[in-house]
Amino acid sequence: AYEQLLQRLALDTVDALVIHDLDVAYHGAELQAAHEKALAASGIRALQELKANGHIKAYGMGINTNQALEEVATRVPLDFCLVALPYTLLDQESLTRGMQTCVERGVSVIIGAPFASGILVTGSSGPAHYAYGKAPPEVQARVENALTADVSDPITAILRTGTAGDNPCNSAQKVFDGRDVFELSFSEGNGNKLKSDAAYRGPVKNCQVRWHAIAGRSAEKGEPDEVYDVSFAPVGTLVSGQTLWFPVSLTGTVKGLDFEAYVTKLGVDGGQQVEAPAQN
Repeated sequence: AYEQLLQRLALDTVDALVIHDLDVAYHGAELQAAHEKALAASGIRALQELKANGHIKAYGMGINTNQALEEVATRVPLDFCLVALPYTLLDQESLTRGMQTCVERGVSVIIGAPFASGILVTGSSGPAHYAYGKAPPEVQARVENALTADVSDPITAILRTGTAGDNPCNSAQKVFDGRDVFELSFSEGNGNKLKSDAAYRGPVKNCQVRWHAIAGRSAEKGEPDEVYDVSFAPVGTLVSGQTLWFPVSLTGTVKGLDFEAYVTKLGVDGGQQVEAPAQN
């Protein structure tokens, strides 16, 4: 079968082979038992031989349920598990169950469906897909609650962003707001002074930050980037010697309205707390 695979792909070798969807939900109890018996008797030995002879670098198992991750994947030695629905941005129960077992066994984990096969990108309305089919009402309700509970707007996301290094303006971070994925890209700003004279008054580094949609509906619609000015304060030094920076001021325009947002209290564990008066 491996030689036929290489012929179809027109390749001499592949990096990894995956045992695909060995799950009772797909095969039924009787056929599942037969597949598991064949895997233990000869299938896993064939994969081990291919790896030992240098034909592949690794072999693993694709997993779609917590039961398979806990009961099937543990019966044979594996290099990795390709974990789909047992772990998504909506459900992380497997972190303390099957995925914890993988860690203990030294089995690597690849997250195969972080957006739950669609619904966490499209949202709960319209053609919402979950587990490769139409999302059931209870899942749609969970997603809707997640989207309305703590959605990161640009201002909130930026003010929650800390960074380490010599220059906070040379960084980029990704943010998932429950509906879209955005990238925050920081670049050099103007000077090292705060625009506000009533917020935190210590030393700062001014940067520009671009809020750019890279996945989800906003990206598909081609919505324009948003650009803000942000001031970072050096709030401490890490064990590595790097400076820890935290945003203390943010200015820009949202829907045609100018705004200024800033922290009025700044503290670091073990460090001195700095307070500043509030301003509307």
